[in-house]
Amino acid sequence: MRHILLLSLAVLLQGCITYDPPTGVLKIHNYSDSAIYVYHSYSDSLELDHKLNLFDTWNAEITDASGRIIQDTIYSPNYRANAYAYSEINVCGTGNNPKLCCDNDSLYLFFIKESVMRTMSWEEICEKQQYEQRVALTEEQLNNSGWSFVYYPKEVKK
Repeated sequence: MRHILLLSLAVLLQGCITYDPPTGVLKIHNYSDSAIYVYHSYSDSLELDHKLNLFDTWNAEITDASGRIIQDTIYSPNYRANAYAYSEINVCGTGNNPKLCCDNDSLYLFFIKESVMRTMSWEEICEKQQYEQRVALTEEQLNNSGWSFVYYPKEVKK
């Protein structure tokens, strides 16, 4: 009888839906004429272990309007912000109360031009530190800005 009860409990728990609450986000508004890639880190330099890709793929069979199956759908990663648009970067905390994920004083944002992402490998980008701008933001600054940052290109910087 005990075995049946344990087996029933195991089956019941396997079928339960789990809730994964939303994490905090930092919105990046791109006020430039081209797409940018935003690398975020608690280190003050670009690092190899947190590689950014030009585009990502999703391995799924999707049917287009003509009924043809499309495989390996290509999409823009969340760290890519199109011109005059915004993207979101996941941080710790919740949607209503975002937090930095580390005890460091600052979160560093590195803005990389799409042309650099297209022409250089991630290893070259890191080796040569090929970012357009680097910004350090404290949790206090992020709280004051509503966890939003506006990127202006160097020539129009405000």
